[in-house]
Amino acid sequence: FWITPRGKEKRHLSPDDFVWVPLEGEVPENASSEWPFHRAIHRATSFAVVYHTHPPFTVAASTALPTVYAPVLEEVRLLDGTIPVVEAPTGTHRLAEALGTWLRQGHRAVILRNHGLVVVGDTPQEAFHRTLRVEREFQVGTLRRLWKA
Repeated sequence: FWITPRGKEKRHLSPDDFVWVPLEGEVPENASSEWPFHRAIHRATSFAVVYHTHPPFTVAASTALPTVYAPVLEEVRLLDGTIPVVEAPTGTHRLAEALGTWLRQGHRAVILRNHGLVVVGDTPQEAFHRTLRVEREFQVGTLRRLWKA
């Protein structure tokens, strides 16, 4: 699978910057430090695409979410269902195992408490739109709370 390089600003990446990580064996030194959970997901599921992002509203909401979040927006509920929230240090095998467990149970998005979001898909477009839907859930939730204040 392809992964972003360690220590390079994501907005400055070109296609040539991505690093190939095999499902077995040695991992290149310049691969992202989060390669363990990417590898675990690719091994445990049939999904072609794994995106790990840091959407600001999702990260902010993650600090106060229950272990399994039930989305409010109908589109997110119907297309993505409930969203687990995992608390484990990034780059660890514990995080990789937790993500694999939730994804094997049928979830397609998992929030990393205080850190980010992991989504899977069969295509880059599917994973991208899932990321946008989850972030929109928390953008709308923030606005909803402002209107109630």
